[in-house]
Amino acid sequence: MDKTVYKSAVSWWLWALVAIPVIITSVVTVMDGDWTAMLIHALVALFVGHLFFTTYYTVEGNTLNVKSSVLINIKIDIATIRKITETNNPLSSPALSLDRLWIDYGKNGAVMISPEDKEGFIRHILQINPSIEVKYRKN
Repeated sequence: MDKTVYKSAVSWWLWALVAIPVIITSVVTVMDGDWTAMLIHALVALFVGHLFFTTYYTVEGNTLNVKSSVLINIKIDIATIRKITETNNPLSSPALSLDRLWIDYGKNGAVMISPEDKEGFIRHILQINPSIEVKYRKN
């Protein structure tokens, strides 16, 4: 069975929004010599970095797997996807960019993702389930 991995797009400003406060507070804790705070900052930085490198979406057979570290692992039967909508919704989701796709599936399920190759991702999903409604943003 073929498996295709779509990495999450990453907004530079989101990376900066997370990295800058961690760097600044880390420098302050080093200057203060607070070893407990330094350890906490290092653990937070490692976890956030881990999130950035382990957020991706896999299409394998008829299943879409949405993965973000150990926190999120959603398996979606592509046959149950009803609609894919482009969005910039800022709600928390397994997406590292605000250039997102809102996926409605099942009876009431929904998830937002941000694949780097949105068009390729949509084409791939439509090959498996051509009845999905796709709504693009108007520019």
